[in-house]
Amino acid sequence: MQKILLFLFGLLLFNTSIKITQASQETPIKINEPKIIIEEKTIDVIHINRISFYNPVSWQTDSTPEVSSCGPNKINQVALSRDLFFNEQGEKYLCGTKVKIITDDGEVFNDYVIWDTMNPRFTNTVDIMLPHDDHEVAFDKGITSGVLIIEDWFFSCFFVYYK
Repeated sequence: MQKILLFLFGLLLFNTSIKITQASQETPIKINEPKIIIEEKTIDVIHINRISFYNPVSWQTDSTPEVSSCGPNKINQVALSRDLFFNEQGEKYLCGTKVKIITDDGEVFNDYVIWDTMNPRFTNTVDIMLPHDDHEVAFDKGITSGVLIIEDWFFSCFFVYYK
């Protein structure tokens, strides 16, 4: 398979060396499915159709805005739509997972934690929590799209597209 690398952050931002390897022939890879390969590990990059912003207040959440699906609110938390938040068995398998969110406009949200789920009407959505008093900021940022990167061991990366 031919690899085409699209520079994302990599060496320029982190001044770190990266070992990029060829995925094994046994690994099923969908056409044009983005993957990140770091030190022979692979991270799925999830394209998010809707990235929005919210504040932990009852008129934007529910009657208990200080409590999220995974527990009491955390600083730098995100909520995921249920299609992303739960696994096939209905388990909250991503609670506490560190993520990086990059909008299509290039805005980067580092060191966020998956800690909440969203109303069932949303799919393929990330909702980024801002502080209580940033109501205008949340509305000004609006709605965008981008990517969600699981980064429990993320330090520097390239996108890898397979043809």
